[in-house]
Amino acid sequence: MIGDGIVGMAWAAVNWVMGFQSETLAKSNDLSRIAPLRERRFAQGRHIAPQTLYNSCVMPNISAAERRRRRRKRGSVPAPPATTQPAISAANDDGRQPATVHPIDIASPLKRLYAFGIDALIIYSIIIFTKRVFGDAVWTTDAAPQDIFILFGYFVLPTGFFGRTPGKWVAGLRVVDTEGHNPGIALAIPREMVGRFVATIAAGIGLAWSVFDPKRQGWHDKIAGTLVINTPNSGGIGFIRRWFKIEKAETG
Repeated sequence: MIGDGIVGMAWAAVNWVMGFQSETLAKSNDLSRIAPLRERRFAQGRHIAPQTLYNSCVMPNISAAERRRRRRKRGSVPAPPATTQPAISAANDDGRQPATVHPIDIASPLKRLYAFGIDALIIYSIIIFTKRVFGDAVWTTDAAPQDIFILFGYFVLPTGFFGRTPGKWVAGLRVVDTEGHNPGIALAIPREMVGRFVATIAAGIGLAWSVFDPKRQGWHDKIAGTLVINTPNSGGIGFIRRWFKIEKAETG
């Protein structure tokens, strides 16, 4: 009796050790250590695929969808990291668009005189029209503020924003600063309101100064620091060329 009891206890201990070892092997991530468990399943007539055995032993608490996602992730080739090129912006550091730089091609005094003649003709037409409409309210000794306002709107604003009056637009000329930018209102006011007045009251010498100056600058240009340049592909000349499809002659 005592011998049978000892044998039974020994057999129970062996079974417990074998069960604990099987449970430990099932929790391992190494498939090679699961091979003995697979062989016992073959011996019992129950064939289990290696992946199914791995899923049931190593990942028992993971859903089937998650297992499929992990298999796809292991089998897929990782995409190369995306490289983003820095955005190329035409804006300056302060967010403003850079001003257009015009090539410096100094205009001749004759073309400037042509543009001035067109401006004078337009101003004369404005004087006649406003005189008939407003009577003595304009262009009299008592109407200086109104006259200055009209001249400011004709000379200063177009020169400041566009670099040209209507006469310069027709002649294909433009007023720029020494770097080729549009002058802006800050330079248009001293050029058109102060410098032109000084150049005119000096018997027109300040206007005629551009004939002898190397940069073709009149007194009003020197006061404001501006130049008058040719813009053959814009303005009235450019419009005529585009309208009649006239190509500029190539010079050798």
